[in-house]
Amino acid sequence: MIAIAAVGASTATAAAGQTADGELIDIGGGRRIYLECHGQGGPTVIFESGYPNDGTVWSAAGVFEAVSGFTRACVYDRPGTANDDHFSRSDAATQPRTARDVVTDLHALLQAAGEPGPYVFVAHSIGGLFVRLYASTYPDEVAGMVLVDSSSEDQVERYRQILSPEFLDALVFSSQNPPADVIGAYPQIERILIEESSNQVRAAVAQQPMRPMPLVVLTHGIPVSAETEVPPGFPGDAVEDVWQQLQRQLAQLVPGARQVIATNSGHYIQLAQPELVVDATRAVVDAARLGETQVGPGELPDTGFPSWVLVVIATTLTALGLAVRASPRWQTAEGRRRTT
Repeated sequence: MIAIAAVGASTATAAAGQTADGELIDIGGGRRIYLECHGQGGPTVIFESGYPNDGTVWSAAGVFEAVSGFTRACVYDRPGTANDDHFSRSDAATQPRTARDVVTDLHALLQAAGEPGPYVFVAHSIGGLFVRLYASTYPDEVAGMVLVDSSSEDQVERYRQILSPEFLDALVFSSQNPPADVIGAYPQIERILIEESSNQVRAAVAQQPMRPMPLVVLTHGIPVSAETEVPPGFPGDAVEDVWQQLQRQLAQLVPGARQVIATNSGHYIQLAQPELVVDATRAVVDAARLGETQVGPGELPDTGFPSWVLVVIATTLTALGLAVRASPRWQTAEGRRRTT
């Protein structure tokens, strides 16, 4: 469930040319998109935000700044995005939109700005769908990827099987149906057609699967029902189980992909554990520089399970040990051992 924390009654119109630390780039069709790049070296890292965030979300805990310290890195604002009371610096676009619209804009932006590929994409939430579509559409332009608690093209159908229409609308379709008060306050707000976008990704991947490349999948360790207040009757355990299954599927997109569980994070890993996102990005950049198709061993923490799973495993093993020790066969064998 995603909500805009604060949306003001009006938005500031970005001035032409230079604005803040970035630039408004003309992508054609009378539209400009805000792009901000820092750092030197390659491959260039492109950050793709989740819904409905603009590029400032990657600076909130210093991820963008840290990554630009070891390679060139860029953030941009999709039209209609926001972050708390900060609004997209890009020109408005007709809403709603699809993943294909986002990819078309991003490709035009990078070409117009003269930012050469291939790129390493770091994408959060629904941004994962966008960059995967980009990788299937422009395979020669993608050198690696970090998926930060990314959405999956299969989640709509999977959640439809376990959620009521009301919960499905709140959890899955909020990106295309924002609350009326939000639209009233920010009429230009981004709206993404999630089913159509998912179908676009599915079709593109079937035609052009992701090429072997360094891929790290970062997955939250704190379930949404533990991180956020949910309404009565919300099937939090079932929702979490589906999400974790889909995350494991993402980690099988290419051979040698790594999945790392952010044990102290909810959905916004880049805010709760920014160092993990930075380390994953560095590992992918290093591998891409060497022409490798997977990150090197030991470059990332090997946390294969969320912490709660480890607790369950430990508790289960302890219980099994106690049960074995209580059995007559164990006690007989133990008595024999002590007398020899």
